[in-house]
Amino acid sequence: MQYKIKVMYGTRAGLCNIKSDDLKLISDRPIWSVYQIDRRTTIQENWDFLSQEMNALIADTDASWEVYIAEGTSWKNETITLNSFLPAWEIKEEHPLAQKSIAAYRELMQKNPVLYRWDLSTNGVASAGKLGIPTIGFGAGIEKQAHTTDEYCPVSDILHACEFFTLLAQYV
Repeated sequence: MQYKIKVMYGTRAGLCNIKSDDLKLISDRPIWSVYQIDRRTTIQENWDFLSQEMNALIADTDASWEVYIAEGTSWKNETITLNSFLPAWEIKEEHPLAQKSIAAYRELMQKNPVLYRWDLSTNGVASAGKLGIPTIGFGAGIEKQAHTTDEYCPVSDILHACEFFTLLAQYV
């Protein structure tokens, strides 16, 4: 028998799988358990920081930890490796791409944009976080509903995003 337990702690989440060979005594003597942690990083945290945190977490136990790595094949038949360590990223307001994005937004919307950090993950973890390519976040939809079962996106948001990126291309 196997049970799954979802654990939430602040911005950290995990999923614990517990397996037992005794159907009546699941809580008494599990054979093994796996705890999957969805651990978001901040700008100040890097691989070394995360490693130290995880090593401290399992110190004096017989537990081990690893970052999920998966391999797949691309449409060009090339091997692709996904390393799930996803570094946080940001672009400073003074960066030329940010300044050009602000100018394009002002021209399109006739007002100043509100600049802030999203509390969700984007593909920017690859472009900016891993590859160092300057990246902005601007998208359609309602942020708090992103990646939920109730997510939807008003068509007007999609049209504004298309107009914004079309205009931004003229600025860069």
